[in-house]
Amino acid sequence: MMKSRLILLAVAVAGIGTYVAMAQEEAKPAGEVGGAKPFNNYGPHFTEDGEVLRPEGWRRWVYVGTPLTPDELNGGEANFREFHNTYIDPPSFDVFLQTGEFPNGTQLVKEMVLVGDTEASSGNGYFMGDFYGLELAVKDTERFKDEPGGWAYFSFGHTDFEHYAKTAKAFPSESCNSCHESSADTDFVFTQYYPVLRAAMPKHKAEAGTAAKAERAKMDAEALKAAMGAVGGKSEGVKHDEYSDKLFAWLKTGAYKKYKGESKVHESAAASSHGDVRIFVNDKLHASMQAGNSEHPVGSVAVKELYKDGSFIGWATAVKAKQGEKGHGWHWYENLNTENNDSPVVAGLGESKCAGCHSAGKDYIRVKKIE
Repeated sequence: MMKSRLILLAVAVAGIGTYVAMAQEEAKPAGEVGGAKPFNNYGPHFTEDGEVLRPEGWRRWVYVGTPLTPDELNGGEANFREFHNTYIDPPSFDVFLQTGEFPNGTQLVKEMVLVGDTEASSGNGYFMGDFYGLELAVKDTERFKDEPGGWAYFSFGHTDFEHYAKTAKAFPSESCNSCHESSADTDFVFTQYYPVLRAAMPKHKAEAGTAAKAERAKMDAEALKAAMGAVGGKSEGVKHDEYSDKLFAWLKTGAYKKYKGESKVHESAAASSHGDVRIFVNDKLHASMQAGNSEHPVGSVAVKELYKDGSFIGWATAVKAKQGEKGHGWHWYENLNTENNDSPVVAGLGESKCAGCHSAGKDYIRVKKIE
């Protein structure tokens, strides 16, 4: 009996040893791929052409949350309609836990999952279906020194998980960075939507973030006064939630038609979701465009009339409210209803849905010339 126990113990120890060895082997760097030196045992690793290698074992990284923006809550046309399972590599999470900052080498993986059933024994809801894509954000302020925040974004394809690409090129900056820069709470990361990161944030950092939010809200309120004045309304006493109502009322008057405008309706720019449009700009913006300014002055206004099948259906506007704030310096508004302002598609400073697309233009204005 004793001999049997000793044999079992030896087998168990050997098994543990094998497991530890396998784990250590897996944790080792993949090596210097194409001359790229890994930041930690998890990478990231790059090819000689600058493409990033798909990380391995990301589902065993630290899970931080799963945002979902379904079609049903976005007028049937959500930009990101899948579940986004998001993970951070463990070494970077440990640094964030101690400092509240994302170190160089941070990797955030986002694996997309299609919405599956909407009914279950627990009730109605949104339940996960199949894997549908893999994306990666990498922070490297040396390799990506020309990218805002040193962050770069990659996609390994929108397909089933067995066919994710092995490498990926970085997206152009305007595809992702401007949205993250204008709307993310912490260093280009949407920590406000990830409860694990919020809970991990050191107390002093969280308190500083709360104070910064309060200060920004105060600055935004002042900016909206400037924006209201730019469209001919009284700026005093304008609250954030009242601004779009006042803007809608101003649009209804047609006062913007006195601006310099395009002579006819035409198809909108590539990558735009607006369909057919006709654009007007006020004198301040027009003069800035003519001068070729890299940043337009506060009080610049652009109004885009929206058309579908030849019929006028609404407006999209951009009003410059703050200087030096990039996409967040503009108040964005879109309404596909000409009768009321009950449910605008977009209304607010720095709205990422607009800022991301418009970042391709000079100071977020994509129209190049209006005579």
